[in-house]
This record gives sequence, structure tokens and C-alpha cells, in this order.
Amino acid sequence: MTWSCSLVLLALPLAGGSVWKSLSIQPGNVVLARPGASQSFVIVGVAADGSLSEVTATAKVTSDPRIVTVNRDKRLIIGNAPGRASIQASIGRVSATTTVDVRNQEGDVSIRFNPDVVSILTTKGCNGSGCHGSPAGQNGFKLSLFGYDTAADYEMIVKTAGGKRVNLQAPEESLFLKKPSFRTPHGGGRVLPADSEEYQTIRNWLAQGASLQSGGTRLTSLELYPSEQILAGSGSQQRLAVIGRLSDGSTRDMTREVRYSVKDDGVVSVSSEGVVTAASNGWTAVIARGMGQVAAGQFGVVSSRSPAPLQPAENTNFVDRLVFSKMRRMGIEPYPLSSDREFARRVHQ
Repeated sequence: MTWSCSLVLLALPLAGGSVWKSLSIQPGNVVLARPGASQSFVIVGVAADGSLSEVTATAKVTSDPRIVTVNRDKRLIIGNAPGRASIQASIGRVSATTTVDVRNQEGDVSIRFNPDVVSILTTKGCNGSGCHGSPAGQNGFKLSLFGYDTAADYEMIVKTAGGKRVNLQAPEESLFLKKPSFRTPHGGGRVLPADSEEYQTIRNWLAQGASLQSGGTRLTSLELYPSEQILAGSGSQQRLAVIGRLSDGSTRDMTREVRYSVKDDGVVSVSSEGVVTAASNGWTAVIARGMGQVAAGQFGVVSSRSPAPLQPAENTNFVDRLVFSKMRRMGIEPYPLSSDREFARRVHQ
């Protein structure tokens, strides 16, 4: 049995002026460890046709300022005081609500190898497959890929080769700092300037004794939001929010603490700050990795929307239903090819 399906793909109008079917504040179930902690977020709208759009900039957001502050421009939820706050987002009569807990855990000013140091190694690419995370490592220094084995990484950094990579009495003289800051020649270049926050974090960790603290809080999972999104036109953008779920029940904003990659960079690119930018039409995955955990989202890109109100094709089998459903979630309506000249003229306008 053979079958064929000939389609012309035309994008539906954006739903910005239409009635939203639903909204969602992502991520949900945020538990900030203490006042001053924050979490990135996005608000996603589902239009009547099923298409998805970020509406953070246009939604009205309310919360209890005694407990949390919601900075919509920076897309941040910031804890103000211990307690539970309800956050509501609305556009017209459509709304969504989520709750945020702010704990009063003791301020832990100590630097932990995991997640603090491992996060830096991941975001700077040190434990990537093209650097020290490769199967053979680099110049005798090997790290686990994207920090999946923190105990082995700690052993390599602190104890292997007689502990020559760390100097606990004079942290700035540690090879672990001198090489990435390029005070000592380093094949990877200057990836950790001495005036950077990341350099100071590692320096403080060394000054505090470079402890592993393996029995402390650990990252159990990563989540990336929005998990599915459609971008209209080359150059359009979407900010990501990544949340880490910790073993003590609290959460951690990992948006700038993970390493991003794209399965097909001909469709979208993603910056180290978590901004996805559309390149050309297609569908691909954006992946976030950190501290041995992985999260992914699906992103599609369509061309500029067509205003032509054409009659959509009818699905005749389960393959059509699945394909057309996915296309409509992308904001695309499938139309059958036609020999009608007027139809062809409108398609190619």
C-alpha cells in the first residue's frame, strides 16, 4: 500500500488580537530557599486555534508584595519574606494562577563544589565534549561530561597529581584559577577573567578549604520552559526559564547556570543567557545541561503569517490527524494543492 500527501503550508494569523483559551505561568511549584532568592519565569498563552505564544510582556501580573516581587521586565520572581504567595497573570477574562513558597532556610554563604563550582565548569564549557569532558580529557586533566560524576571531578581537581591544581593557602596561585584566567598559558584561552563573579566564587571555595560537601543538598532534576514554542519569522526571540529541583524540596534558578545546545542550529540559536533566536523554518530541540541533569524543549519556526482565509484540508486518516495537529500547534494550517489559478495566485502572493 502506498499513499502520498501534497500540501502547501500557510501560516495562520497571530492570535495576539484574538481571545486566549488559556494562560500558564511557567515554571510552577517554585520554592525559594530564602528571601532574596529569585526564579526566572515566562507566561505562555494558548490561542483558540491551539497555537502558543509568550505573553509575559502583555499580561497583567499581580502578587502579594509582602512575600514576593514580580519583575515582569526581567522575568524574575524575587522572594521578599518567608511565606506563600499567589501570583496571577491575566489578559482580559483569561487568567492563570500559581503559588510561590519562600522559605527561611539559614543563609548558606559557603561555596559548595556541587552545585556552585560544577555549574561554572558547565556554563564555561570546561566539562564539554570538546574540552576536559572528552573521553580522553585535555593534557591529563579529565572531567566528567557536563558534571555527571561530581565525586570523580572533585578527586581530579583537588587530589589527583598530588593536589597540584589547588593551593589552599594561596588560592589565587592555584592552577585551577591561573589557567582559566590565563595567568598561566591555557589551551582553552581566558574563560574565567579575574574580575568575574565566577572567578570569585571558585576563589572563595578554595579559601574555604575546597570541600566536597557531598552530603548536602543536590540537584535532582532540571526543567526548561517553555517546553514547546513557535517563533514567527527569522530573528524573533524567546527567553527561556530553567529551574532546578533540589533534594531538600527547594528550587534554584538555573537559567544562567546551564549550558545550552541546539540539535539543529539552522532552525534556531540559543545564547548563554538563555535567549532562543529564530533562524529559518523548521522544528528542533533546545537542550540545557547542568550538574549531570538534562532538560529539553521543542521549538518551531514559521515564516511571516498569511492573512489569506483559505479552506483547510480535511484529514482522512490517522496520519493526517497527527500531522495536522502538530502543524496547527505551530500556528500553521495545511491546505491541499489545487489546480485552481486563483488559489495558486493567493498562495504565492
